[in-house]
Amino acid sequence: MHTHVGGNDLVNIRSYFSTPPFPDTIKRCLIEPKGALEYAIALGFRPEVENFQPFYRFNPKKMTELRIGAAILKEAIELDSEKQERMDRARREEKAAAAAVASNIKLAFLDDRKTKMLRDQREREQREARAVAAAKTASQEHQAPSSSMDSPDPTSPGPDMPGVGHNMITVRSADDAEEDSD
Repeated sequence: MHTHVGGNDLVNIRSYFSTPPFPDTIKRCLIEPKGALEYAIALGFRPEVENFQPFYRFNPKKMTELRIGAAILKEAIELDSEKQERMDRARREEKAAAAAVASNIKLAFLDDRKTKMLRDQREREQREARAVAAAKTASQEHQAPSSSMDSPDPTSPGPDMPGVGHNMITVRSADDAEEDSD
């Protein structure tokens, strides 16, 4: 907010250019912070006494310095707010990255558990299938001898016959071959 202040208007708004040092807001914002009072004095506020009360009065001749000081403060505040915004953004991004890592770890764990469960189920089914096959083979072995004894097959040799399914080849020497040819 920029207002143009002429010479006659200064008399009407004199109260805006002076302040007593004892109100809480002035104490908290201008007197107590280190360097703030010195900054105000450098910008043109001067301590004066009126009716035995201290005041800090602004000298209208120092309006340029006041505007320059306000611009400096505004720039410093903008820089500080940008810095704070960057820090907040970095903090949020760091939290988001940590949350993403935690989520990925959780998903990997759940995927591992699911894979292990499926592998365990496959192994269990394979064991059960092997057990069923072994039981079936064992039952066939128990049934096979009794069925072959009940009805012997004349073309197949019995289970006690050694060499079943093997062919015997006679190896003859060259001398034996000549004798047979005579």
